[in-house]
Amino acid sequence: MMLRTAFIPPADAVEELRALAGRVGVLPGVHPLPADRFDVRIAGMGNVSDLDARRLASRIETWVGVEVLPEVQWSGVQLQPNGDIGVVLSGDVSGLRDIVRGVGECAERVHVYVDRRAFQPLAVIATVDEQQPGSRVVSALERLTSWTGGSWTAVDVALIRIRWFAGQAVSEIVERVPIPVRRDVALGGQVVVEAVETR
Repeated sequence: MMLRTAFIPPADAVEELRALAGRVGVLPGVHPLPADRFDVRIAGMGNVSDLDARRLASRIETWVGVEVLPEVQWSGVQLQPNGDIGVVLSGDVSGLRDIVRGVGECAERVHVYVDRRAFQPLAVIATVDEQQPGSRVVSALERLTSWTGGSWTAVDVALIRIRWFAGQAVSEIVERVPIPVRRDVALGGQVVVEAVETR
């Protein structure tokens, strides 16, 4: 199966994206994505077996983790060079990057391919046909650069299977792995790291 990893926003944050996608979707040449694609991509993992997916999930569960779960916020709409319309994240983006690096390390340890393209702290909500400078669409999107949504906390890493149905990519969550939070406990001079359930 084709697998990717992502941060899945909570339902209210997804609803904000759904409403925003509806607003931009009335513009000519703009094609909103289905709501099951409203996530923050971590990395593509290529074509993996069910066993490899389970091994990756297990490795993430036992990863050293983070000191605190990152809190982020939707902060503006941005047209990407490839024609994607993304909603950018602000807040503890460095915390997200730490988790992205950790997921990559976990994948390497279980010999799963990792797409090493740079992590982008955004969620894609739509695509747009090629536009000329100064077009109505470009100017409308520029007015949304200051749009903001509510804050939310990244609590898990989703393993997402990509299936093709009637020529369309359909995302299906295989597993949501809680992000481990470090609990440094001194025991006889040793530091013990515990994975904490976050869901």
